[in-house]
Order: sequence, then structure tokens, then C-alpha cells
Amino acid sequence: MKISSRDQGKKHVNHAKHVIGEPPEGRRSGVSARTPCQPSDKRVVPLRPACRGLSSAAMPQPPIITAVEGQDVGTIWVSWHSDASGIQKFWVARKKVYDPQGSLPVTFSFPGSTGSFYDTTDIEPYREYRYRVGAQYSDGSIDWSLPKYGSALGYEFTFDEADAFIANSSEWEGYTLVQRIEAAALRPISRQQVKRVVIRLYGSEVQTASIDRVFISRPDPAPGAKPYDSDPDDLTEVPLAQTPLVVPKTSNVQPLHFPVPGVDLTVDYIVRPQVEPLLIAVDFTRRPTASAVRRSDAPPARAVAYWFQYDPPPPGQPVPPEARLARRSAGYATTPRVYGVGHVLIG
Repeated sequence: MKISSRDQGKKHVNHAKHVIGEPPEGRRSGVSARTPCQPSDKRVVPLRPACRGLSSAAMPQPPIITAVEGQDVGTIWVSWHSDASGIQKFWVARKKVYDPQGSLPVTFSFPGSTGSFYDTTDIEPYREYRYRVGAQYSDGSIDWSLPKYGSALGYEFTFDEADAFIANSSEWEGYTLVQRIEAAALRPISRQQVKRVVIRLYGSEVQTASIDRVFISRPDPAPGAKPYDSDPDDLTEVPLAQTPLVVPKTSNVQPLHFPVPGVDLTVDYIVRPQVEPLLIAVDFTRRPTASAVRRSDAPPARAVAYWFQYDPPPPGQPVPPEARLARRSAGYATTPRVYGVGHVLIG
């Protein structure tokens, strides 16, 4: 399912103003740098009661983070609570827990009535983050919470065909391939919320594959549509790191708990296992660049491949590659096989 702003839902839209750089604990406005109230370093510490004009007994407690929970591969839900009154603004500071590159923290600001948000800003799958929440008052002082840790979720396999690859398939140059994977072949994962898909492609054992475009979609539900036609409202281009994308030769396919060869392509797209078939359309580069991939035999109830030669075209009938087209030409060849698509992961 193609992701739109409506599909993302309001609860997943980050309305906070965010800045990349030093977290707000280093920007206490209202306190002189020469007073003992201002720490000499950049530690995240609450201001002392005297700096706020309060006694120790009257000083409100810092916010308490109640949850840091991964929702999918690109979303973490953060919630907090504060009994203090007079809060003008909340700050949320996020830092990667293990970060050899030393990237700067990311900070977000929210109105004082806010108590949670969905963090979708540059979240990395599997990555653990440390969060702190600061309550800012009218005098500019900030009380910071203790840290709480949480991670984004990872990807899970919904389609695994790499272990079934039995042979190489060559001479794909100048062809459009539409690989259809039936809904029943897409395995459900451990959660309902899905945001992205990873397509893992495999070249043959003897030759690389050169790819110009990849598109993903569900089939066209319109009456009379061909089984390899895409729903025009769902057709989504898969970003390539470079064009053409070279998929390296596959020396062997390792068990899943070992690093596997292949090229991973990631796109924001919602796959619906057991509900909708999946179409992956690939334009292989024209001749003379050769392309070959791994293949497997599959029952038609699992997967079917369709392909069309656009280069060289029939005499006097130039035709474009068709991966980007929703309504594709008639006369595609077909066979119950899987070509090149070894894994589909979602999360």
C-alpha cells in the first residue's frame, strides 16, 4: 500500500519544532553565566531552587518519562508526565546510545500541554536512543527528567525465497520483469504496524545484473486488468543508490543467520501479508549490458513471473520499458517462478 500523508495518520506526524545541535540544557536564558546557578559545563541538570525563586519544598519535580516504545522501523512513541504548573514549553532531547561518529543530539519543542509524541525524525531501525524531557518555565529555567531508553523495531521476513534458488537465469538485458508474489505467500509478522519494505535482490552465480528502475505496488483491482498490471494509485518507485544499479554475482546463498549476498532496496510502503498480492516491477538495462539473476521454481499459488522485451523493439515499433507503467502491454510471457527477488522484509 502506497504511503500518503493521510495513511501516516496524525498520531505519527511530528508537529514539534526540531533543531540539530546542542540540546536546550546549554541554553538557559534568564540565568547569568556568572552565577552559581549556571553549571560551567553542559550537563543536563535541573536549575537550583534559588535560581527559580522557590524553596526546596516548593520546587516542582522534573518531568517523568513514562514510555519510550518502538512502533515500527521508523517510529518511537515517547510519553511523559509532570505535576508542575506554569510550564510554558517542553523540550525533548534525543541522543543515539552507541554512536562512534559522535553525531549531535536532536531536540524537539512542544507546548506545555503536550504529554507525548511519535518521533519519526531520522529514526534508524534497531537503533537504541536515549531521551530526556525538560519542562521550561516563564523565567526560562528548565527542569530535566532522568533519561529513559528505547529502540526502534527491526525488519522481519515476509517472503523468503533465497534458499529455494536452484539455477541461474541469464539474458535479462532489455527486459521488464514483473514478479508477482501472492498474498498467501507473504508471511505475517509479529506486529500490525508496518511502514517500510526491504527488497533483497540476487544476481546470478556467473553474472551481475544491471537495473534501471524498480517499482512496487499491489495488483490493479479494476475489472479486466491483467495480473501484472499495477494499481495506478499505489504504484511506488523504489529508490536506487545509483542508476544503473549493479547487483553483484551471488557466490552462494547463506543461511539466514549469516550475512547474505545481495542488494537491499528500501522504500516507504505498506505490505499487507495474507491480504494483497505484491508486484515488484524491474527494468533491466538495455544491451549491451548483460544481466543475470538467480531463480527458483514456485507453485502458481505462491509466485508467478511475467516479462516483456522492450529492447530491441519490434521493427518500427519503439516501446519504452514498462516498470513505471501501471497498465502494461499485452502479451507478457509468464511462468510460475521467482527471478532475483530472494527476500522481502517489512517493518
